[in-house]
Amino acid sequence: MSPGRVALLLALLAAVLYGGVALPAATRLAAARAEIQELQGRRDARSAGLMARQRREDALQRAALPAESASVMGVRRGIVKTLDAASLGDATVDVRPGRAPAVATVRVAVSGDFAELVQLAQRLAEPGSGLVFDRVRLTRSQGRMGLEVLAWAVGPR
Repeated sequence: MSPGRVALLLALLAAVLYGGVALPAATRLAAARAEIQELQGRRDARSAGLMARQRREDALQRAALPAESASVMGVRRGIVKTLDAASLGDATVDVRPGRAPAVATVRVAVSGDFAELVQLAQRLAEPGSGLVFDRVRLTRSQGRMGLEVLAWAVGPR
């Protein structure tokens, strides 16, 4: 067989392989990529919708809080519950009636490890807590860290 015929045969075989394997695979790959993009778009839209619904539910839940949460005792109970969850020692809680728009004036003093104190401050500062910080102070005394928080508890008007 002459080299020209071998070259022609190889070119014909390459054309058949390209047309029978490579083109359909490229088409399927493009379709798969388009489907992935569409699915990612749907996922992003659902995620945004879910986040919006979650924010709405949270807002409705906050709006439906019982009247007790807007009282001095309700504020005190909420702070004590947060402190119990943190399980820190030597805690002092002082909650007094506040001037409008504040329901109460709050002072929390607690001691513990630095990381635990920072986590407690974060929990107290969460939007659902109803506390607006006036002053936060970290202290160190006798090898122990302390946290003092002065805040206002705001409630429904």
